[in-house]
Amino acid sequence: MARSEEMRFQDLMRDEIFAKDPDVMAYKPGHPPKGTPDFIVFIKGGGVCVLEAKAYNGNPTPKQKDMIEKYRKLGIRAEVVRTEKKVRKIIQEVKANAERRQSETSGE
Repeated sequence: MARSEEMRFQDLMRDEIFAKDPDVMAYKPGHPPKGTPDFIVFIKGGGVCVLEAKAYNGNPTPKQKDMIEKYRKLGIRAEVVRTEKKVRKIIQEVKANAERRQSETSGE
């Protein structure tokens, strides 16, 4: 596929497929929309969470709050985190949920 043809196809995907489906959130790596959380975490077994890192007294911007809410509406764990302990707890919970879902779908 020629580069310009590929770019047109990517535009079509973004504008005609992803943007029009409220159950989908997609963006091209390296080009995230404003407010995208600092980390998108993929966990073995299919777990995913998004984390917005803030200093102890920091607060998310309105755009960050909007993006966190969009992820939550998609059923993705999205959190503002301020401590290592909370990050580890969230990852452990998401991992446990992913393992449980895998176990349920495999019939164990």
